[in-house]
Amino acid sequence: MSHFCERRAKCSVPTSISLWSVLTTTGPLLASVHFLIPHQMAFVILLLVLLVALISEDSKVRDLTNTRSEYKLKTQSSRYNLMAMLSLLLIVLIPFNAPVLAVWGRNIWADYRNPFPGDWDALRILPLLALVWLCVSGRSIKPRPL
Repeated sequence: MSHFCERRAKCSVPTSISLWSVLTTTGPLLASVHFLIPHQMAFVILLLVLLVALISEDSKVRDLTNTRSEYKLKTQSSRYNLMAMLSLLLIVLIPFNAPVLAVWGRNIWADYRNPFPGDWDALRILPLLALVWLCVSGRSIKPRPL
């Protein structure tokens, strides 16, 4: 039992998250949603970021499969599965965001100044932004002890 706890303590050392890193990664997207783009465009941007991270995570899982490191393979594959599930969910939700993006793009093409006056809510993407940031940063959601 102590061997399992030692291995778990080595692998799950929490890293400190600085406020500066959070603000520099999420701040520009939230500011652009508030002033420039609708939240549906931020949805598409976050989906693309997640897909790029998923592709890079796939190569890490394949490398660990070749080295046969059991514990690291389990944690990496669970993170990969979480990212794959989240990206599949976002891909399924694209048809709900596509009409708004099509109208927004047409209005920009037609040189309208304010295409959507009420569609600039940055708070709508905060949960999705937190999930994508959690997946891309390499951290995992820790289960609560029962």
